[in-house]
Amino acid sequence: MDYIPRKEKNFYEWQGPSVDYARTNADRFGISAGTFTPLLAKRTDYESKYAVSENPETRTSAHILARKEARVAYAGALRSFFKAHILYNEAVTDEDRRIMGLNVPDVHPTPVPRPTKEPEATVSTPSPATLEIHFRDKDETGHAKAYGIHGAEVMWGVLETAPVDWSELPRSSFATHSPLRLTFSGYDRGKTVYFAVRWENNRGEKGPWSEILSAIVP
Repeated sequence: MDYIPRKEKNFYEWQGPSVDYARTNADRFGISAGTFTPLLAKRTDYESKYAVSENPETRTSAHILARKEARVAYAGALRSFFKAHILYNEAVTDEDRRIMGLNVPDVHPTPVPRPTKEPEATVSTPSPATLEIHFRDKDETGHAKAYGIHGAEVMWGVLETAPVDWSELPRSSFATHSPLRLTFSGYDRGKTVYFAVRWENNRGEKGPWSEILSAIVP
């Protein structure tokens, strides 16, 4: 997530204290006073144009455009300054970065969980000899995948009799997004396709199978 606020008011309120904190702690961070000179020039230009553009008596389209241009230049200078002197500076603590409103890297990322629920699957027939298998989290109304899910594995097959076990499904397909489209030959039309679906996370760990479902090839 970008640490530079997008909204004008938030950007204005953030930039001053952040720069002032860096200047106050410049000796501890090992930053020379001269480093701030070009940054402060752009700050002065931006703040003066911000004041004019926010004043109802002087707020014109020309002044607003001038403020926007000053902000672009200032934001670029801020990004370069923080990247060069703050973000990867070992003398700067995570608490310092938080005070300046910067991103603090997560050194203990949350592990991706193993899928524990089977997907809910439905079938649509968009065209002759074509099936689309739609899948989503069970008991959920949206179509977004759960955290850490890479996609869904679908085991399927055109069979004469209904399978009892998932191991009887002969073919495997994988889809990172719903739906999975299966295309058949004209000779398969009217035959029964059996299939089951399960989630797979980003680490390749698989969840439980859904029930074995069926559909007729249109």
